[in-house]
Amino acid sequence: MKKHEVVLARTHGSTLPAVQVTGGSVSKLWMVMLVLAASCSAQQLLYSNGDDNGTGAWAINNGYMVTNSFVLDRPAHLTSVVLSIWDADHLNYPVRVSWRITSEPFGQPVLQGEGRTNFSLLQSCEYVRYFLYCRWLEQVNLNVLLPAGTYWLEMERLDTRFNSWGFWAQSQGPSQAYQTLAPQVTQPARLSPIPSEAFELYGDVP
Repeated sequence: MKKHEVVLARTHGSTLPAVQVTGGSVSKLWMVMLVLAASCSAQQLLYSNGDDNGTGAWAINNGYMVTNSFVLDRPAHLTSVVLSIWDADHLNYPVRVSWRITSEPFGQPVLQGEGRTNFSLLQSCEYVRYFLYCRWLEQVNLNVLLPAGTYWLEMERLDTRFNSWGFWAQSQGPSQAYQTLAPQVTQPARLSPIPSEAFELYGDVP
């Protein structure tokens, strides 16, 4: 495989919609997180699943759903999540996404733990390597109270301006992560393990 080649990841013998890139380090997009931290002084970083490392991203629309585990070591009020989204074209900005916080992969949401929310743009398109994939740093506002424990953050039904495929960028974070198609009446959902995705959870501690 040539360096910087984009491929479709294969899991359990079937092709899953994903962008995979091989090669060295990526640009400094996530340095913007320092600016975010300064502008969100009323919030604190509650959990980090690592930076977008530029090596791939996984579809979260057209029926595909992705979930990542996260751990809270104390009760917390979640107020926002920051994540890295890939799509094609610098004019094709992400618009909104459906999210859930659950206690198991693709399970039922916790209290107030789901929504369909417009993105708040933190960093506009930055091209990933030499390909026409734009990477956007986006914020989703939350209002979820959680006790300490292990949870799952799920993303699906991503809309972009041009209704194209959209992807949640992967990281080298500590989470477990899965991708699946939305459950069908005649065919149960199948979980496919994938690499962790890039996100950070902000909020406050009561």
